[in-house]
Amino acid sequence: MVAGRFDAADAFRACRPDAVVSIVEPGGDAPGFPCALRLVLAFDDVEGPSDGGTAPDGAHVGEAIRLARSLPPGATVLVHCEAGLSRSPAVAAVMVCAVSGRGAAQDFIRDGGPWMPNPLVLDLGDALLATGGAMADAGRRAASAVRWTGANPF
Repeated sequence: MVAGRFDAADAFRACRPDAVVSIVEPGGDAPGFPCALRLVLAFDDVEGPSDGGTAPDGAHVGEAIRLARSLPPGATVLVHCEAGLSRSPAVAAVMVCAVSGRGAAQDFIRDGGPWMPNPLVLDLGDALLATGGAMADAGRRAASAVRWTGANPF
């Protein structure tokens, strides 16, 4: 399950996850969900070092992959970030890919939105999981389907 900061607590109560991945800005605090398996990743929602801030890197994505592969089949994971539109869906897609393959990750990206998964996270996941760019391609298609009007869509 993917959530933003304001709906993460409700999502936690609704899905009672086996693991929680909190994606925060560097120096930020992660909510204290009572869950045995927790992973906190600290990076900004940027597409590369030239964008300023702390970019996601292979270590961040590798930690998410390791967590995904350590879970039993059928485990539920809550992945949340600030808005639930970019970093968390990208990390969740990489985790899906790590355990269920590129087709499942592409379906997750396509069917789960509307969102604009962070392209750098997807590129890193594609490289680490040798998918030939499948997640990044699906992410670009998902992002192009979202029409931003400048109005708050929530």
